[in-house]
Amino acid sequence: MKRFLIAIIFISFVSQNYAQSSPHIDLTRDNQFNEITKRLKLKPGSDHKIFVIFTIDEKGEITNLKARAEYPELEREAIRIIEELPRMEPAIRDGKAVSQNYSLPIIFHVETLKEEKRRLRKEARKN
Repeated sequence: MKRFLIAIIFISFVSQNYAQSSPHIDLTRDNQFNEITKRLKLKPGSDHKIFVIFTIDEKGEITNLKARAEYPELEREAIRIIEELPRMEPAIRDGKAVSQNYSLPIIFHVETLKEEKRRLRKEARKN
């Protein structure tokens, strides 16, 4: 049985506005998505990029959320994960909270059996 390891990597937050400070999101999440693997018949060891675009408004809430990926299931999963994020600190410009647009690449990596075994051994050593 194949397992997924999703790593949300903040390669870059691309800002559409100039702001003196940017919101900070600390998000690294590991989950298993066996159903998606089976349904899409994704090849072990493959990487799938999902591009998510959203706005963090003046209140720190995520709005205008859109995702692009090669499979609609991956788009839905990325949107679900982003929607679960807590309220954030908004960007600040001239001492006032402002909305800011962001682009976030998400890498959806399909683990090989060897990678899965290595990850499980590493997790067992930590516990």
